[in-house]
Amino acid sequence: MRVSKIGSVATYHRCIKHLHEYGYLEYFPSFNPLVGSQVNLFTFETASVQVSEQPRTKSETASVQVMKPYINSINKSKLSKGEKGSQAPFAPPSLEEIISFFEKRIADEDVGLADQDSETEARRFHSHYQANGWRVGSNPMQDWQAAAENWLLKIPQFASHQKSHNNYSLGTNQNKAYDEPL
Repeated sequence: MRVSKIGSVATYHRCIKHLHEYGYLEYFPSFNPLVGSQVNLFTFETASVQVSEQPRTKSETASVQVMKPYINSINKSKLSKGEKGSQAPFAPPSLEEIISFFEKRIADEDVGLADQDSETEARRFHSHYQANGWRVGSNPMQDWQAAAENWLLKIPQFASHQKSHNNYSLGTNQNKAYDEPL
């Protein structure tokens, strides 16, 4: 169906039946989804006698059993060809790996964190993604180092958002004088 660009199973069966009726091939449907139908293809040569009138020998017919591919066989063939899955499966890192990564990256670049904050941020990163099942949005995580780099880049945004959120979350004044009447 894919080669002949036929998208409907009904169209495929109708075309095969027409080819059988016109004598281009022999079609023996199986009516069993686990057993494929049998199709005999003929060798077409120029001859004085019509193909349907000639007696056929086994050497003149090619018997091919056709089975409809199911979705799992298609995916397995793609995986074996290396289209997807060529990378090793993702394994979540340990907390110690994350802490050492954060300490190294924060020491290399000025992110605006102290040494004790690097361990805190590493623990936040670990607990956040551990709670999410090591997913980024709805997709499984591919590379935790890249996600950690992104986390480090967003630390200043988190800090400024936290300050502004604490001061103006309800639009109230933080310096309250309770001795003054309303």
